[in-house]
Amino acid sequence: MAVEPIDAAEPVGALPVPAWEELLREHLEVGGLWTRDTRGPSYARLRPYGPRTTTGFPVHPDLEERLLETRRHPDPVIAHTLAACAAYAYAGVETVSMIMARMGLEENHCRMIGTSVDAMFVRSTAFLVQSASGRSRSSATGAHRRRTASAG
Repeated sequence: MAVEPIDAAEPVGALPVPAWEELLREHLEVGGLWTRDTRGPSYARLRPYGPRTTTGFPVHPDLEERLLETRRHPDPVIAHTLAACAAYAYAGVETVSMIMARMGLEENHCRMIGTSVDAMFVRSTAFLVQSASGRSRSSATGAHRRRTASAG
């Protein structure tokens, strides 16, 4: 019985690259880290009706200046802001950015950096939040181990 040769396959370069493969290539180019960027909303977008700022909104109106010129440690305003940021670190980059805008960093720049190790069921995510002026930055991280059901 003779084996017939298979026709030569079309070169890979001639085929369109699927979106998932393009995303995987980008992921591998930055050392296995996933990054996403967003810009926080303005107060006008968060509160389209009525006054843009009121007592209690934003939570800390002078937050950027407070982050820049902290004299006392620990500062309760900064502690509250970082606690709120960390509490939402398990959400997406858009949510973290929106919460930080509500805290007092209007139109902030937010970058999410994440990585995972599937074999160990671990995922780690960090957020870098920068004020609109670029003068102040804060960060929060979230790491968790996925639980799996085990028979036994």
